[in-house]
Amino acid sequence: MEDKILKLNLEGYKVYLEILRIFSNLKNPKIEPYSSLRNRELEVLSVITYMYNEKYGKIPDKERNTLVFSYDSRQEVADTLGVSNEVVYNIMMDLRKKGFLEKNKVNKKLLIPPMKSLTLKFK
Repeated sequence: MEDKILKLNLEGYKVYLEILRIFSNLKNPKIEPYSSLRNRELEVLSVITYMYNEKYGKIPDKERNTLVFSYDSRQEVADTLGVSNEVVYNIMMDLRKKGFLEKNKVNKKLLIPPMKSLTLKFK
């Protein structure tokens, strides 16, 4: 039987969004926290992950977290997703409660590593 390969041509935060959506639908104890995320939480987390990994990826960790969690970055998340700053703030609070964010930094244990594309291989 021939393997089926699906390559998704996505850019920016959308790569992370699709990965998070896949993880959120899997029932596997190793990725359990992801299944608790709602759609808007997935969207906000994907933009934050993109900023952390790619936009500010070459900056030292402490400064990177400061930039990712700045007011301007929160505004950028809101603009990217077409929601208000208040919505982003509330979702970030929910992501903290679920362990994806820690105060004003990303929880590296749950962070998706940098990637430019997504390829799925089905057997």
